[in-house]
Amino acid sequence: MQSTPERLLALLEKHGLTEYAADATSLLKPSIAMFSHQVDNEQQIAIGASKLGGLPDFPPDMQWPYYHDRPLYFVAQINFADVAAYDIERVLPSSGIAYFFYDYLWYTETLMPMHEYGKVLFFDGALSLLKGTDAPYSVVWPSCTVSFKNDITLPESWEWFDKSKAYIRISKQAHYSDIQKKTSIFGEIKLPAHRLLGYPDPVQGYVFGEAQQQLDEQNFWKDADKLMETWTLLLQIDSDGKANMMWGDAGTLYFCIKNDALHKRHFDEVILIFQCG
Repeated sequence: MQSTPERLLALLEKHGLTEYAADATSLLKPSIAMFSHQVDNEQQIAIGASKLGGLPDFPPDMQWPYYHDRPLYFVAQINFADVAAYDIERVLPSSGIAYFFYDYLWYTETLMPMHEYGKVLFFDGALSLLKGTDAPYSVVWPSCTVSFKNDITLPESWEWFDKSKAYIRISKQAHYSDIQKKTSIFGEIKLPAHRLLGYPDPVQGYVFGEAQQQLDEQNFWKDADKLMETWTLLLQIDSDGKANMMWGDAGTLYFCIKNDALHKRHFDEVILIFQCG
């Protein structure tokens, strides 16, 4: 199934809101939906290919990331060449590999702000230099291949963009919430909502606002519409039974990056946000 603007228009018609089609369509943001597929053995996955779980393929000089004296857990490896054809707005690098890590143990010990417990490494060189790397911990998540599809997303709240009568009407009886969720591919198929780019699928609240608050501790509801345009959702990883990944109470990880940092390939500036029910 493919999500398209026509799908949004059909949802608006269902709720008797076709008069707001132009406004709603203007809020759409392209996204790349990602799907996991179990494999019997990680050796079935080519070195340098995108994957979820398992072990990363590092170049010789790359060091495993730690939080103080604790190794971070490897979550995913995204080869940007694998997703280039789906990157409609050419936001991501056309080549290179991003490695995503998370301190899986932090949640069992503390509920303090945890943006420092995630890290992204980046390599843009020859795949021939890569090799599988052993983890400095005993339990490794099962490895999954991944595939991609184009998707479209709407922001978490119409209110941030339209405080007029249009908002009052479209938000009535949770119309917007239903439309926002079902516009995406993941609104219909009950699979883990992994994605690159687009708007986050929030579990609790304003993801980009939380990321901004980690940077400057300001009220993240202020100028929310403008703020949302300064952040990119680099990768969203949902709880996924195929990879045996469970983030708290069936939560989600959001690796967020400021637009200018992404443009400069400063992946060390990624902010990790965790939300669960």
